[in-house]
Amino acid sequence: MTAKRVLIIGSGHLAYRIRKLALARGQQIDHLGHNAFRPPDTDEPIYDVIERTLHELDLSSLTAVYLVDDDDERNLQLLIAFISQQKNLPVVASLFNENIGPHLQAVHPEIRILNPARIAAPAFIDALTTPVTHSLHVPAKIVAPPPAPRSDNLIFALTGGFLTLIAAATIYFRVAEGLSWLDALY
Repeated sequence: MTAKRVLIIGSGHLAYRIRKLALARGQQIDHLGHNAFRPPDTDEPIYDVIERTLHELDLSSLTAVYLVDDDDERNLQLLIAFISQQKNLPVVASLFNENIGPHLQAVHPEIRILNPARIAAPAFIDALTTPVTHSLHVPAKIVAPPPAPRSDNLIFALTGGFLTLIAAATIYFRVAEGLSWLDALY
């Protein structure tokens, strides 16, 4: 008996959880990140890159495909590519806009659309309504650190030197030139 192969396309927490569950059920995993479908530096359309990458995979040995990228547009592009490649392959896609699900299921009945926000919403609601049963840690009284010693000695020395120079020049012009104190300072 051949092992069941599952293809997971995407990254993030959802892909990790699906991978973990599939491994626990004894399935072989093929995992591709979204970079596997990035077009090279040419002007090749994204759909051609997706189609070429899917041809390199052995889709006939897959039992299911999970499209769980964070980008709805990429998941939709991959979903359309899988619909055109394999007519009977079960595909589960993560789409925040689940309104297109019935249209896609009309074309391919093996498609399941899951909305991650709808799945997570009950857990968020429960977290909001669950009373807090633990207390917050209150730190001990914070003592202010002693003031740092003044390291501006150079500023004080320069200011003192400047004032001494002004005073000496004022005294010189008062005595040598016989000027008033105000004129000597000026």
